[in-house]
Amino acid sequence: PLKLSGEGIWQANAPSTLGPVKLEIGPYQTANQRIEALVLAVSEVAVDVAQSKAQLKGVELAGQKLLWAGRGMDGLLIKTEGAVDWGTGQLRLPNFNLEAAGLRLMAGTAPIALTGHSPVVVDWKRHHLEAPALALNVIGKLGTAQGQGLLNPTASGKLSYDWGKGQLALDALKLSTEQVDLGAGRLLPK
Repeated sequence: PLKLSGEGIWQANAPSTLGPVKLEIGPYQTANQRIEALVLAVSEVAVDVAQSKAQLKGVELAGQKLLWAGRGMDGLLIKTEGAVDWGTGQLRLPNFNLEAAGLRLMAGTAPIALTGHSPVVVDWKRHHLEAPALALNVIGKLGTAQGQGLLNPTASGKLSYDWGKGQLALDALKLSTEQVDLGAGRLLPK
């Protein structure tokens, strides 16, 4: 099920304002996927068609019980704001914040909590995403189903992703952890 609601003033030849706007998805379920609830809310969208630009304020994506192919999360919250320039093909989000609770990256692993933030630039004409000041924090053990892993790791650096070429790059990566579990009771301290 989908539900779209909103309000605003749309003018074909002048700047327009929409908002608040809300898109709700769920509950939805297939054999491998489940979405209990996924809500995208934007408090205001200021659109200037003549300039091919839009300003986004108060963007929030919230989800509950999102599952796919043995992976999933109990809760998701993304908050941001930014600007879209469809003339240049860019989306700029100067403050992108992410929180995920009960995140299971692989089947058979314990859930973790994840927080992260960075400015984000998406250039869809070049098929490129960049997070130049990415900071991620994990609470819990980021590990494998066999028990190896990292306890409460943090990472920072610059992330670049070219989805046209399928290339991911991490530059100036800094990784720290409280403990490394090599399995079979072998632990490396911080």
